[in-house]
Amino acid sequence: MSVATRQNSCAGVPMIVPAAFFAKWRLRRTILAWAESRSRGKSGVREDVVVMLKGIALSSYRQQPDCLTVWEREGAACILAVQFGKMSAHEPTTMKSYREELWFETKTRRAYLNITEQIEAVVKKSGVQEGLVLVNAMHITASVYINDDEPGLLKDYDRFLDTLVPQNATYRHNETGEDNGDAHIKRQLMGREVVVAITEGRLDFGPWEQIFYGEFDGKRRKRVLVKVIGS
Repeated sequence: MSVATRQNSCAGVPMIVPAAFFAKWRLRRTILAWAESRSRGKSGVREDVVVMLKGIALSSYRQQPDCLTVWEREGAACILAVQFGKMSAHEPTTMKSYREELWFETKTRRAYLNITEQIEAVVKKSGVQEGLVLVNAMHITASVYINDDEPGLLKDYDRFLDTLVPQNATYRHNETGEDNGDAHIKRQLMGREVVVAITEGRLDFGPWEQIFYGEFDGKRRKRVLVKVIGS
């Protein structure tokens, strides 16, 4: 059966479309049959149909769809993913959730710690391959942020923050008996948390990105929450 292509643009995933009506009808029937058989724990996809679907998917890099519906495109992709081992044909993809707390106690009042390796270890322990990881300070005088691990930059941060919010300035908060009014404001400037994508089981960073724990009222134990979700 010949296959024709067109350069029309259509919303969704690009895909080549068989010219004959029968091929499109067959694709629809295949997706429906596969969905029904999957609910009974069987893949139910004949090899010749898989070959046709594989040809469609492989051609998608070069051609545009002739407006297959979204469910047709995604249905074909789902069948291929199961057939070629990208997901289980017998179990639905389930969302995982993993939580862990990291503890830090700095020797100085202010500090900037690179905690990337600890976060990578938590992600690996979670077993999540595709998802997101939330990392947040659980104390209101500490921050979690992303930037470069360059010593000069860390000193620039510290100088900037203490110039903008000096430790020895007058703060109404300190009238309560506390002495960390500056630390609260520094945390507000640097932020509470970061969210990083997980791709193929690894943190999906841009160039030079690292995760830091910023401490502004240290010399005592504090926690960072790491929450991983995905599949």
